[in-house]
Amino acid sequence: MVVSHPWLGLGMDGFRNFCHVPFHTEALTPFGLPPLDSDTGKGCNIHPHNYYLQIATTAGLPGLAAFGWMIMCWLRTGLRALTPATHPQQAMLFIMCCVLLWPVASTSALFSFPTAGWIFLFAGWMLAASAQSRATACGSTTHPVCKKI
Repeated sequence: MVVSHPWLGLGMDGFRNFCHVPFHTEALTPFGLPPLDSDTGKGCNIHPHNYYLQIATTAGLPGLAAFGWMIMCWLRTGLRALTPATHPQQAMLFIMCCVLLWPVASTSALFSFPTAGWIFLFAGWMLAASAQSRATACGSTTHPVCKKI
């Protein structure tokens, strides 16, 4: 589905609505891969069970790039404020965000309330704790985080 609609994706619930539609594409043959054919006789599912594939089928590759950039910004902010010795809560939140956003994982649908709620809860909590630990650390100007600001 992503190969067939790389720029705009298939829209909200695109995977669910178009999974049963058979397709054939030779878009990947220049890379030495065989043509892709869907076998819809084996059935479909309502979502791809991976956040990144769901974003790519919904919003295309530009949407996937924007989602990936957002996640990298979150994790970069959490990593910069990571001081496990003085802020163990920050380390726990950073690890939870890494686990929740691990790209090679079978997941639930991203656009359902409980799943998205957990992701944004932990990401927001980590960002808030990052700002708090950065403000605490900047009391002394010798802290490495303060030098980057």
